[in-house]
Amino acid sequence: MPHIPPTIELLEHAQLQYRRKDYVKAIDLLDLAIKHEPSPSAKLLDTRAAVNEKLGDYKLALKDARTCIRIFEKDPTGYLRAGKVLQIMQKTDVSLSIYKHGISKKVKNVELLQKMHDKLLLSLAPDKAADPFAQLPIEIVEMILSYLNFRQIAYCTRVSKQWNVFINSLPGLWMHLDFSEAKKPVRSAFLSHCINTSKRKVISATLKHVKDMEKVIKALARSCPEFDSLRLVDGGLQGDSLVHNLKSATKLRKLTLGAPASISSMTLPSLLLGCENLEEFECRAIIPGSLNLHWKGEFPKLHRLKLIRNFQSPNRSMHILRIATLLALTPNLQSLSLNDWAAPYDILSLKESAKQLVELDMTSGVSSGPVPFPFRDLPQTLRVLRLDLDRSLSSVVLLSPKDFFLPNLEELVCCGADMASLFLSDPELISKYPDPADNRFLKHSNLSRLHTLHVQCTGASQSVTSLLALPRLERLRSLRLTHNSDVGDDVAKHIATNMKHLQDIDLSSTMITGAGVRVLVDGLKPSLRTLKFVNVWHCSPDAPEWAREQGIRVQYSQNADTKPKGRKIRFE
Repeated sequence: MPHIPPTIELLEHAQLQYRRKDYVKAIDLLDLAIKHEPSPSAKLLDTRAAVNEKLGDYKLALKDARTCIRIFEKDPTGYLRAGKVLQIMQKTDVSLSIYKHGISKKVKNVELLQKMHDKLLLSLAPDKAADPFAQLPIEIVEMILSYLNFRQIAYCTRVSKQWNVFINSLPGLWMHLDFSEAKKPVRSAFLSHCINTSKRKVISATLKHVKDMEKVIKALARSCPEFDSLRLVDGGLQGDSLVHNLKSATKLRKLTLGAPASISSMTLPSLLLGCENLEEFECRAIIPGSLNLHWKGEFPKLHRLKLIRNFQSPNRSMHILRIATLLALTPNLQSLSLNDWAAPYDILSLKESAKQLVELDMTSGVSSGPVPFPFRDLPQTLRVLRLDLDRSLSSVVLLSPKDFFLPNLEELVCCGADMASLFLSDPELISKYPDPADNRFLKHSNLSRLHTLHVQCTGASQSVTSLLALPRLERLRSLRLTHNSDVGDDVAKHIATNMKHLQDIDLSSTMITGAGVRVLVDGLKPSLRTLKFVNVWHCSPDAPEWAREQGIRVQYSQNADTKPKGRKIRFE
């Protein structure tokens, strides 16, 4: 007679006691079996969970069920037991999530879990459950659906046949197509369905992972007369076919080409000329050619232009863009972004060529040493100015502050306190009131608009404190002083004393200590909302933790590769 392991014998005896409803003896036998079994089986754990369930000890029953799920992830036994126990504990929502988790893991006999899930879901429905779409007025339903994004609308069509028919009967829900979250290829047939469902009234489209991209763009441009916004998240190199297809989109006002949807610089003139009503154009991956561009026609409606060089292209010269010619052809341009380009050979004037410019962005993700500032002056209409943070502009200090008088400036991003002081100077008022502390200096209405300042102060000859003493910074709401060994507790004290309107502060890669953190929080507590300290090695973790306890949102992290020598100072 074959030898039967003691664990199996104990399990069989325990099951016998369970059938006899002697649960106390059954639990003793099962405890003994599990004690002698280093790797208990799913059946052994499930049996003990069943006995504990009968004894009313639901916590122990749930513990065994979860152990079973952890050890035997593909076995439905633990999921079924946990779901049953949770229902007895009146935790039906958790029970549903357990069933869903098991279904997502594709366990064996998954149909059992699906059956229990559907049964529980059905039991939770009211006795007289009604379809809300059938009960509510159509106007209310349309209003509710209008708050959903396109992906959620697509999901709603899968709820039932009735929902599918109803949603497809509302063209207004299909006018803004957004496939930016698409994870699988989108068939052109579905795009065709969307166009027809909208009754050819599609207004905007964001395309990603779309098969036959050229065919889809052509259909949108020719079939939808009100089509005015296109964003290509991907799609590879775009060329003459894109220009040809978009000529049919006579009302196209906004065109955005993502980084994977690159375009040759030689295609730019014909693309802008073909889309004569274009108001906003953004290209995130321009591949510079070897020849300078020849701009044709005028673009009076263009007011926002963003041109980013493809980072893999070796040619970085902005000269090929012929910016001076382009600015002359765009008299109503309000926003100009030239990112990751080297400066042109000539120095341009913006006061005459860009009289309505409000935003200028010349940031770059590639560091290549100092470059000349490409503009000899800036228009006084400028509200936002963003320059490179990791490169000084070699010739800017040689220019007169009078050429950079920006009374309407609201946001400034630049490298170095010297440069920041140049853009924030007021030559007219300084000549009248040499003393910066003169109250009349602060009464100039245009000088209180600056609300955001980001200065990476590496290599600045001017002290940070003198920069912060400028009267225009008194009402600043967001301040970022990064990568500066001169920024320490004395600067923190100055900020807390003189800049009472600050809400967001970033002092990453500085010498601030925990004591400085406390000064900032105590001095700015009524208005301060967020603090950021990344690679601040002289500040111990207890200071940011204390700031969080005061209700401040704190971002604190350290990169071990940048750790300097020295000691941390606590704030107590």
